[in-house]
Amino acid sequence: MIEQYRLLEVGEAIQIGDEFQPMFTESWYRISEQRRAMVMSGSHVPHRRKLPSPTGIEAIVCADIAERQRLGVAKYGTTVKDNPLTLKQWLQHAYEECLDQAVYLRRAIDET
Repeated sequence: MIEQYRLLEVGEAIQIGDEFQPMFTESWYRISEQRRAMVMSGSHVPHRRKLPSPTGIEAIVCADIAERQRLGVAKYGTTVKDNPLTLKQWLQHAYEECLDQAVYLRRAIDET
């Protein structure tokens, strides 16, 4: 499972376990000393805090989403974020997915 993080708010105290979140294109190795000095001096530096890992049904849904992304990238060669479709095309895809879902739901209703 991929670990999730959130950026700390300005003024939020840094705690043990928080991780530095680089905000520049330079590698961590080139800027680490500068950032470390800023942390020691009390200057604001972007940090991230690990979010609690999902459990139960939520963990299963997260795993299903990750698997759908893997299959989608394998099939289409891109992620949803990087797909250049127009808003209208995205809405059309969503509409067609809803139609499919309606068919699946109707079949399940008829089987009960």
